[in-house]
Amino acid sequence: MHSTDTSLFATPCLGATIAHVDVFATHIRYEQKLGRDITVATDMIASVEKCLYEYGFVILTTTNRRRIICMVGRNRVDALYRAICKAQRSEERIADVLE
Repeated sequence: MHSTDTSLFATPCLGATIAHVDVFATHIRYEQKLGRDITVATDMIASVEKCLYEYGFVILTTTNRRRIICMVGRNRVDALYRAICKAQRSEERIADVLE
């Protein structure tokens, strides 16, 4: 298991709101240019999807139906998507063990 204070993946985001995203084993932190950062616990992830156009989009949907869109360069979207999926799978395995 990865340390919870060491990012599994970090990448700058394009666009006006989210400037940077860090994926940890227990949570995902979206750093905003203005305003408060967004932190999502991995057990709150309902789904994650990726879309590739001119830029890549990683769309995270939480269990309370909040959608967070992170637009990254095409060459980074696959790695960011995999890191978020990996964090989500790690959380699911922990939940299974605790049951």
